[in-house]
Amino acid sequence: MLETVSELVALANKGEQAFMAVLKVPVLVVATGLRGGKRPPSTASMDARSTARVDRRAATLLFASAKIVLLERTGRHPFPMITLGRGPTNDVILEAEGISKLHATFVEDGTAQWSITDAGTTNGTVVNEKPLAPRAMVNINDGDEIVFGNELTTLFFRPRGLYGWARVNRVLFSS
Repeated sequence: MLETVSELVALANKGEQAFMAVLKVPVLVVATGLRGGKRPPSTASMDARSTARVDRRAATLLFASAKIVLLERTGRHPFPMITLGRGPTNDVILEAEGISKLHATFVEDGTAQWSITDAGTTNGTVVNEKPLAPRAMVNINDGDEIVFGNELTTLFFRPRGLYGWARVNRVLFSS
């Protein structure tokens, strides 16, 4: 299965139909190599020309060596959601500083709308630079930045959104 951005781009280069046949669940694109809470440049207060430049640089620096993590239930627990954390019973296990045993949960509402809930963690969860209130459910969309524990920067995508992102950024991520 897909594990790296390079593999993702190679699959996207085969076309949308081939991509969608392989990838059936949402993913987190997990930036690697970040240390000490370094964050990508913010685009909140920039105009469209500046934003494109910053997004390109951020994508190159942070996500070129990213890992692809599937958001799917594994059967390790009885709950009707996808769990993420350090603990061995989570669907998504992330071994990173600042990640709680059960850090967050993901739920799809039946209409392809996904949401995330911080599990009341010490180090918190941030979506698009807005800290989540403990145990409050927030909708997420393709390309949303999710930071777990102020350390681990990720991007959320459903399969079709991920295909578009991979196609747009294929030049940056081709090996």
